[in-house]
Amino acid sequence: MEPNQLFGKDTMNAPWGLASRLKLVLLACSFFSATNPASNHKALGKEQPNGGNAEPLTGHDFHITGTNRDGAAVAGTGLVVHPCFVLTCRHVLSDMKEVDEQQTFQGQAYTVNNESVHAHPKVDVAVMRVNGPPLSPLKGAIFQAPVVAQTVYTLGYPKLPGLREASVTMQQGAVTNQSVTSLNGDSLFLYSAVSRPGNSGGPVMSDDGYIAGLSIVDATGQYQQNDAFSPHYAGIPAQVVVKAVADLDLGIQLPIENYE
Repeated sequence: MEPNQLFGKDTMNAPWGLASRLKLVLLACSFFSATNPASNHKALGKEQPNGGNAEPLTGHDFHITGTNRDGAAVAGTGLVVHPCFVLTCRHVLSDMKEVDEQQTFQGQAYTVNNESVHAHPKVDVAVMRVNGPPLSPLKGAIFQAPVVAQTVYTLGYPKLPGLREASVTMQQGAVTNQSVTSLNGDSLFLYSAVSRPGNSGGPVMSDDGYIAGLSIVDATGQYQQNDAFSPHYAGIPAQVVVKAVADLDLGIQLPIENYE
């Protein structure tokens, strides 16, 4: 192969040889790499957003703390979706008798109170207004309805005994059912990524970066006393979350990919 030749003598009119196919794969891996997109934007003639490369997702976006009716410290997970609002599940906040007035998001202190909570009356979705410097919403976070067999990850702050500080954790799994209805009539989806108490309100993210929904509850249990049970975990599908937030009429527009 010549030094300046991208591919061999193969053409699209004939089967490609191994050398050409390998070259194409390596070029694709380099072009779609998230670690160095600057050259890719230049090649496409587009401006590089924020003047730098993609930054890793940090746990500072998510942790919500408070106390329950017994006075014990409890916590949940949320997602920054607006400079003034954090998205979470309604039950994360309603299960707290008091939401801690001082919260830390993205490494900065913010003030909240129970009056800051805007909860949807029918869907387990809520947003919490915070007072302080503008938050930085998760860049590129686009919602997309879950699909069966899609690889997903839970991200949040489950309760982990024996650790001094709350730690963000990630678990991998797959969507096992994209649309189910609970006994209460709630529209849910099921996935196998582990979701522990404390994960509620956190994102269930696909391996290509979309938010498939919010984590809410697990469906662990047994059919009969001696029957094995494989746990499945439930979440609120992305399209339901987007509509519920729009219903709150707070000026928050969550982007959703529906290929229309």
